[in-house]
Amino acid sequence: GLRAEWSGRVWLNPPYSNVDEWLERFIQHGNGVALVSSRTETQWFQALCSKADAVLWLRGRIRLGMPNGPSKHPTGGSVLVAYGPRNADALVASGLPGVVMIVQHCCI
Repeated sequence: GLRAEWSGRVWLNPPYSNVDEWLERFIQHGNGVALVSSRTETQWFQALCSKADAVLWLRGRIRLGMPNGPSKHPTGGSVLVAYGPRNADALVASGLPGVVMIVQHCCI
């Protein structure tokens, strides 16, 4: 995925073992939604959210479907981060349980 050309709206659930490189590419692309851990203290989280249009703080912990059944609960919360106004609107309209914050770029 990092070697391929990205176009249009993208969905990103980066491998958490290599999150920096994937999120750098996502930020540069500027159009899509990323699912990441809510690790607010990390540099990658600060960089990602500082240029986002909206962040949806999901209620509870997500469970991803796996071929052999649901995954274990993650050790922390998750957020959806939208880049682009259309994607921010999609988070607001999603109906997913949680809190959506529209990001104001006042002091980057």
